[in-house]
Amino acid sequence: MKPVFHNSIIFLSAILFVLLFVGVTTPEENPFEKEVWNAGHFFLFAGISFLINTHPSAQKRPFFILFLFTLLFSLTLGLITESLQLLVGRNFEFLDIWHDILGGFFGFFIIQIFKTSITAERVRRALLALCILLLGINSLLFAIYNKLQQTIQFPVISSFESDNELTNWHTTATNISLTSSPTKEGSFALSATFLASQYPTIALHNFQNNWQGYTSFSFHIYNPQSRELSLTLKIDDKQHSQSGYLYADRFNQVITLPSGWSFHKVSLVNIINAPQNRQLDITRLSSVSFFLVEPSQTTLLFFDELRLNKN
Repeated sequence: MKPVFHNSIIFLSAILFVLLFVGVTTPEENPFEKEVWNAGHFFLFAGISFLINTHPSAQKRPFFILFLFTLLFSLTLGLITESLQLLVGRNFEFLDIWHDILGGFFGFFIIQIFKTSITAERVRRALLALCILLLGINSLLFAIYNKLQQTIQFPVISSFESDNELTNWHTTATNISLTSSPTKEGSFALSATFLASQYPTIALHNFQNNWQGYTSFSFHIYNPQSRELSLTLKIDDKQHSQSGYLYADRFNQVITLPSGWSFHKVSLVNIINAPQNRQLDITRLSSVSFFLVEPSQTTLLFFDELRLNKN
């Protein structure tokens, strides 16, 4: 292996290793950024495994011995790094260890491709490496596809025209699904069944979070009940978590929902000026949430086309 290539892998692996201990995972972390971060585990251990398996002392070791060593090494180092991350405020996640092991096997099989002169065996090992790669980064590939779809439909924030959009929403004591009736825009809308609890919530965390250049945020809601309902809209930014999630440090607005469809438009100026002691940063938004306050019974609502407007 050429020294430049070898040194590049060492350099990149060192950077990825340092990044394991930088920053703090929060519930508001952008899911796309989190998938990119998780992929770092895979490529870090792929690089380390690659370096180990190209070391002269590993060249004459039997296939099974190297395979077993790669498994045990990746598992052990993964457990150690996850434990050390607790010291810098990050979470211990078994999924990260899974990505570590997959990365280790990917680096192992890449080297094994070139350690046999039998064409059929090379093809088999290459296919194994490809399968491991796809398994290791499948969540990242989905996140990239999802981000591309968000970019294409922007300034529509959520159109509810695809099941993929449901993965962008987090729920608390609420069941969500897509429905073809009733709808206001397109073929589908979001059906949300809020259960009787303190604050049943639907929250959008994965979305185009830079709203600069627009003047308002709008959405449609269908209330099938025969009575008016009060629903709260909450919008916060990345800085909100640093305030301890204080009520006075975010945008909150109670929305009155008559029976049937209703259209609502919120000025971005009001959103920006909502926090008591600062301005809300609409270039780094964290979440958009809708919740009921202590409903006495299960409540069904439908949402359609959340979007930004320039008028």
